[in-house]
Amino acid sequence: MKVLVSTLFFLVNLFVVFSQNSTTKICNVFSINDLLNSSKNDSIQKIERLAALKFHILINNYRLKNGLDTIGWDEGLWLTCRNHNLWMASNSDLTHKQLKNTKFFIGEEPNNRYDYTTLNKGNCRWSGENALYNFNSDGRNIVEITDNISTKSFEQWKNSPGHNENMLGESHKVHGVAFLLKSYSKEYYPTTIVWGTDLFSFNQDGQFNHSLSPVNPSNLTLFKSNILRKSNVKLDLRQLEAELLQKLYSSYSDKKNELIEINKAMEKASLNHSVYMSTVKQLTHNEVKTKRNFYGQNAKQRMIKATYGLFYLSKNKSKLIESIALIESDIKTLDIEKLVDEIQTKLDLDKKTSSNNSKMGYGIILKQNKNSLNIYATRILGD
Repeated sequence: MKVLVSTLFFLVNLFVVFSQNSTTKICNVFSINDLLNSSKNDSIQKIERLAALKFHILINNYRLKNGLDTIGWDEGLWLTCRNHNLWMASNSDLTHKQLKNTKFFIGEEPNNRYDYTTLNKGNCRWSGENALYNFNSDGRNIVEITDNISTKSFEQWKNSPGHNENMLGESHKVHGVAFLLKSYSKEYYPTTIVWGTDLFSFNQDGQFNHSLSPVNPSNLTLFKSNILRKSNVKLDLRQLEAELLQKLYSSYSDKKNELIEINKAMEKASLNHSVYMSTVKQLTHNEVKTKRNFYGQNAKQRMIKATYGLFYLSKNKSKLIESIALIESDIKTLDIEKLVDEIQTKLDLDKKTSSNNSKMGYGIILKQNKNSLNIYATRILGD
């Protein structure tokens, strides 16, 4: 009981810190010492910094395995990446090019951002940049959270040919990688997104280099918990759910050859029904009130609840089309594009769509059991 209470207390306080992170400002190299000192006490900064250093060990271990030299660490590059993460998170844009006249803009290209961050005193010359976002900030404590951020971000870039090529670039001499945690308040649940940037340089005579390299086996003991656990890494279900949702909306719009309005209430009702189906482990349009995660007996009742009763007054409440699907997939042969097509096909077979449908909402819940993945999907269409 004491362990459970301690864990809950840690998670609640950590979410509060996520929501109130006071470090969301652009910094230059004059701020490095202050940031490093505050990372010893501030939970979020500690997680962000420790995840970056763990990633530094991962990438160098990876380079050694591929017969390459290790790369050094540069604080100027790290801070440049941190600033770019802040821009991407604030503008909800995963990109290498910042747009002028936007919040936290410091330069269009990586070299412009590096010059701004280092006050034109840095000597590094960038030779590659990786960027990402994911949902891998879960964990019961700081060690688990930083392990998840570093290892899963590493795997994400490793499984992307262009990003992997950057991590194994022979010309790279130093780099700086940074992660930033951004909490968003969704309509039906809060979520924290990890934004990451890794900036490489082909020379190492910058004045902000730090002696974190080279890497040898003794350096790995501090961070040994998750570094080489590839065979045991589970799917990031939240990230996969987000990717599936994005592709489902996109493929439906392509099929209709027109933009469909994403209705938040329909999305909320769909999500909650998918949660219910995953709980009872069956495909059904009707929910039983005595069952866990009950949200409404039928689609209309679920929409009334999702709209706090406003749907009851809608003239179109009889025009809802709710479709459901259950897909079972083998994780070893997982193909997202094929999975999206299969989900859409089964949803279409369940209920025919109308050419007049102009609003929609998907709800996806994934359940993993060893190497098997169950996808519970709900789609609501309306006028």
